[in-house]
Amino acid sequence: MSLKTPIPLLSVLSVSIALSLIGKIAMASQSDNSTETVEHKMIIVNGEAYIGAHHDSNVNVSELDTNTDTSDSAIKGNAKLKVAITPTDKWQITASAQHSETRYNELPDFDLAITTLSGEASYQSPWAKIGVHHYYANADLNNNAFLTYQQSGISLANSAYIQGYWRLSVDTIDKSFESVPERDAEALSSRFDGFWFFKNQSFIQLGAKYQHEDALAQAFDYTSHGIDASYTYPANLWGKALDIKLGYEMESRHYGKGSQSSEPAASGAPFSEFEQQEDGRREDNRHVFKASIEYAAMENVDFIVSTQYKDYGSTLVSADYQETLAELGVRFHF
Repeated sequence: MSLKTPIPLLSVLSVSIALSLIGKIAMASQSDNSTETVEHKMIIVNGEAYIGAHHDSNVNVSELDTNTDTSDSAIKGNAKLKVAITPTDKWQITASAQHSETRYNELPDFDLAITTLSGEASYQSPWAKIGVHHYYANADLNNNAFLTYQQSGISLANSAYIQGYWRLSVDTIDKSFESVPERDAEALSSRFDGFWFFKNQSFIQLGAKYQHEDALAQAFDYTSHGIDASYTYPANLWGKALDIKLGYEMESRHYGKGSQSSEPAASGAPFSEFEQQEDGRREDNRHVFKASIEYAAMENVDFIVSTQYKDYGSTLVSADYQETLAELGVRFHF
């Protein structure tokens, strides 16, 4: 199912107000039963809404290997609702719905709206936490259907020593592009994450991933390997929690035979032309540096400042570029 008209950004803000009211009602109902602890709750509902000012030094659509070499500012909005059900101490079922939008000031062709639905069920066995999950996402570009994405998989997770935790997942992925069906693809991916927590409540995360993707057109087939790492440090400012996070990602991709072009078609529809040549194979090396600060100004309100620098190196000219992102926003949650 494709959404032909995304929810307006005003609706996202309306949802944020509704979530805040729901959160107050939920907290009020919790206080009415002081003998019931969080650990014994069978159903827990969480929600959040976000609004932020965003700046992009090089507006692009990485899924289509295209960039404008033009900067622009945007307003970003996001609303999410999550329900967790714990029928027993060993079983947990979660479901969530999320909608996000990015609206640019001068480049409306790159306005992006994404609706995501997800579900997960997990069982805590004596030796590991076993889970199954599914994600469905539908994306629109400038009010036009763009991409449908589905991912299903299984995971294993458990603690390592006292301060450590690990998680392994294996997933199948299905991508369907509305305007460029040559990019439709199926993929198999795997990922391993390890966490280590220190006495000061800071922690590090180390991850490794692998993905093999088969597209309708051979030129878009690729195999990738990647690693990522992050460090989160909890601090205190004026009696409120402040989290500082630094991160790095690296991915290397090796594509199938042929090359691609993402130039606009003669009809004027953006990102729709496909071209394949029989000489050469594409290779990408991607590096991403991240930094963010989250400040819990109030019990249900966080202020967030974040930045990213992306260096996408590629033998395909349209996919070879650099990009700097900066964002300032506020998140409401319960």
